[in-house]
Amino acid sequence: MTTKPAVALAARAHARNGRQRDDSDVRERMEKAASSFVSAHREVCSGPPSSTPDSVLVIPLARASGLVDALLFLDSALAPLRLTFAGALARDGRAAAPRDAGCLDAAVLAEGSAVELALSRLADTDPRTSRVVLLLPEPDPVLSALVCLVLDLRRGMTARQRQVIALVEETGSQQAVAGHLNVSRQAVNQSLAAAGWPALRAAELVARASLAAAAGEDPGDRPRDI
Repeated sequence: MTTKPAVALAARAHARNGRQRDDSDVRERMEKAASSFVSAHREVCSGPPSSTPDSVLVIPLARASGLVDALLFLDSALAPLRLTFAGALARDGRAAAPRDAGCLDAAVLAEGSAVELALSRLADTDPRTSRVVLLLPEPDPVLSALVCLVLDLRRGMTARQRQVIALVEETGSQQAVAGHLNVSRQAVNQSLAAAGWPALRAAELVARASLAAAAGEDPGDRPRDI
């Protein structure tokens, strides 16, 4: 009998030459960002974040679609640090099960498997050629490339564009954002268009739906047009 799939995200910071950064300041920033994410998104997390001795951040997630939330949050919070991510979906605990695992809870073993898979794949990933690797449970290069593109587009926005998008996502109303910023709704719409937000939002929805489908999750209601 297999348990509900478990999900884990592993992340590391690296320099331009691909070498991992594990100085104390980077470790502190990554741990603080992970704690902030868990506090703000408890509904998609299954446990507290942790870090390995070599400064790899690990977050266990309750939903595969939560990988998108975690990736976007961490990448934004830790900019301009460059991050490499590995997300893994484990359907059972065989990969991490010890010999006397008969008495252990299947969900615990599944979570251990997800963490082990994410850490293993991250260790094998060259950040100069790949920023995001998703195992569902096999590698999905198309979805990984889509999520990486979303991250890079987000990073390419101006501070103003990021502010407008964050407010629109929070309020669900361009008119409300226009009032908050004391600008016209047309100005808000132009800022969203210049940032490529309509296409970006569609890509994020596709990524979330694909991850949910891989884990057999309910994708939920389709978000209303904004």
